[in-house]
This record gives sequence, structure tokens and C-alpha cells, in this order.
Amino acid sequence: MEPEDDRSGPSNTENFAWFALGALIGVTAAVLLAPDKGAHTRRKLASQVKAQKQSLFDSSEDVISRGRELFEKGREIAQEAADMFERGRKMAEAQFDEQIEPEHSFERGL
Repeated sequence: MEPEDDRSGPSNTENFAWFALGALIGVTAAVLLAPDKGAHTRRKLASQVKAQKQSLFDSSEDVISRGRELFEKGREIAQEAADMFERGRKMAEAQFDEQIEPEHSFERGL
């Protein structure tokens, strides 16, 4: 039996990729079907592709920046968890030592 995937749909990255592909296809179709001369249409197409490329680049920079922020936040949370674990370990160790020490004191006749 395969584990169930609790995600309900495609990820944001997949959605963005499909959106970018659709936008590029739409722009290309619109420019190619426009009633202009070939040279003018090619210039328009090149201009649109350049604009889409820049938009995609800017969006990818945003995604990378957000990924870095999330990574750092995860690192901070992991460090806090490790610190809490260490404090808990020390507290448990101190309590254990307190319980063991009276038993040893009794055996030594203190």
C-alpha cells in the first residue's frame, strides 16, 4: 500500500511554470497572428520574449530569496529545538542526580 500524499494539488512552482509557459505561448500566438509585416512581427516577438524572460528571471529571484528566508527560519527553529532539548536533558540529569545522591548518602551513613 502506497502512502497517501496529503497535498491537494500542484505546488506553487508547478503552477508558476505552467503560467509562464501559457503566457509565452499566448504572446507568441498573438504576435504571430497580428496583421503586421514579417520583420515588424519578429521584432515584436523578440521584444515580448525579452520582456517575458526578464519577468521570469525576476520571479525566480523572488522565489530563491523566499527559499533562503524559509531555510534560515528553519535553521533557527532547529537550533531553538536543540537548545530546548539540551536544557531538558540537563534538568532531567539534575533531577536524576538529586534522587541518586540521597541513596548513596544513606549507604555511606551520612
